[in-house]
Amino acid sequence: MTRNRVFLISSVLLCIGSLGLLAQEKYTASGNEEIYGTWTNEKNMASFSHPPKIVVSQNTVEIYVDLTSKLPPDKVIWSIVKKWTDSGGNIWYQANGTGTGGAQGYKWQELYKLSKNGTIMERALAGLPFGSDFDPSQSDYVGYTMWHRASD
Repeated sequence: MTRNRVFLISSVLLCIGSLGLLAQEKYTASGNEEIYGTWTNEKNMASFSHPPKIVVSQNTVEIYVDLTSKLPPDKVIWSIVKKWTDSGGNIWYQANGTGTGGAQGYKWQELYKLSKNGTIMERALAGLPFGSDFDPSQSDYVGYTMWHRASD
């Protein structure tokens, strides 16, 4: 499956999932969500939207544009707004993020898919116009990224 096709499917799911949020309460993440941990992919570009390394925790995502860096160049304050498991056993998360540091105030909506065995994570990222509130109808595609779980 090509990246464009994956993005199209992910984008449709992001929009559908976002519309479903209007009818339900916000998901409350636990302290041990499957998505938490260190994720890497040396083939990713060294950029903010396609980083080779991220560290996901309950309230933040640390973004590393270099696999060997010890300090993240940027952090994202984020929250999981929805979680579900598909018929194949893959775990899905919908999250909202707000940048700090170099991306201060920039907001985006994310759709994450964790493989059934929890070793591969895919993300479709949709950015919002600067200064806007979270709103699925206002998002613009920024990128698709894939990582592998690193041993923490």
